Order: sequence, then structure tokens, then C-alpha cells
Amino acid sequence: MRWFVLCVALVAVRTDAIADNAQAARTLFKQGIEEYKAKKYGEASITLLKSYELDPKPDTLFALAQAERFDNRCADAIEHYKKLLEQTTDLPTAKAVQSNVDLCVPPEPVAGETPIDKPAVCETPKPVDVKPKIETRTVTRVEQRTHKLATGLFAGGGVAIGGSIALFMLAGNSRDDADQATSLAESNRLYDRSVDQKRLSFLVGGVGLGLVAGGVVRILMTQRKESRAQVTVAPTVGGAAFQVMARW
Repeated sequence: MRWFVLCVALVAVRTDAIADNAQAARTLFKQGIEEYKAKKYGEASITLLKSYELDPKPDTLFALAQAERFDNRCADAIEHYKKLLEQTTDLPTAKAVQSNVDLCVPPEPVAGETPIDKPAVCETPKPVDVKPKIETRTVTRVEQRTHKLATGLFAGGGVAIGGSIALFMLAGNSRDDADQATSLAESNRLYDRSVDQKRLSFLVGGVGLGLVAGGVVRILMTQRKESRAQVTVAPTVGGAAFQVMARW
């Protein structure tokens, strides 16, 4: 029980000490900022360092580095800037801190850079003989022919074949009527009609098949038409020359 009471007392004392340090750090931070605004950078850096030792916060460390930079103590300022860069994970903050580090580091002379006190001598560029670039490209156009004639042949053949089938059916009906005729003359007339209709159906059917065959042959013999043109562009004194050569 005594150990528990002792531990509670130590925790309470530690908490009070931390709270007192935070309060003292805030007071010193405000004092350091006031000295910074008054351009007392040396005094501000001392006050802000004390605040940071009591309560190490990034804002205090940044203000301390700023005061040291304006107090021409770039070595201390760079050390604190880099320490702040190690602690931060925010990209905009890191960029702002790095820009302040760059202000402390003098720029290194660029190799080949002409000094300000020595005017550079401008050399007259030598004329370069540039040959004009001539471009020639071949453009190919493929023209697909339509099958209008073949379509007409198929349509005509279909109609003819349909008509031949109809005539063949009529010939069958006429033959049936001839078999059922009540007189010899009527039977002979219907029989002759059925024969004529059958012959005509064969003739029309043959024509239809011929038209369909013609359509098939037309499609098989139709080829794509290609045209090629060579386009040449060459620069001249007043502009460019343009030449087209076509071949079919």
C-alpha cells in the first residue's frame, strides 16, 4: 500500500513538473517572439532555446532557427533547420524549411559561368549549311466497289424462280382439273394447258437460275480498286514546292 501511495505521489509530482515546464515554455516562447519582432535576434535566440529545452515543439525550433539566421549564425540555424526536417512529415512545411536552409548556404559558382566584372565576349556564330529536308510519302486509297448489279441479278433471279414454282403448281392444278373434266374436249384443253404451264415454269426457272448464277459470278469477279499517290514536299527560297504523283 505504501508503494502504491508513493508511486501515485511520484506520478503527480511528475505531471505537475511537466505542466509547469509547458507553462514556462509558453511564456518564454511568447517573450522570444516579441524579441524577434523587435529585431533583437540574439536575445530572441537565447529565449527560444530555453523554451525549446523545456518543451521541444517544432514551432519553437523553427522560430529559433529563424532568429539564429537573422543573427548571422547560419551554422546553428542550419543545424536546427535540419533537425526540424527530420521531425516533420508535411511536404509544404519541409519545402519552406529547405528554402530557409538554402538562404544560409551561399550559392556555388556554376562551372563555365562568366564573372560579372568580366564581360563575356560574344562570338559570331558560324554559318551552318543546312540542306533542305525533302519528304516523300505514299498515300494509298482503297475504293470498295458496290454490288448493285449483282443485287439486281439476285432479285430478278429470285422473282423468276418464284414465278416458275407458281407456274409448276398451276400446271399440277390444271392436270388435276383435266382428270376430273366431264367432257373430252374440256379434258384435252386442261391437259394442254398443264403441259404449257409446266414448260413455261421450266423456262422461267432456268432464267432465274441463270440470273442468280450471274450475280454470283459478278461478286466473285469484282475486285477492290486501289489508287496510290506519292506526295513530295521540298522547301524553297520563297516557301515550299509541292508535287503529287498518282498511280492507279
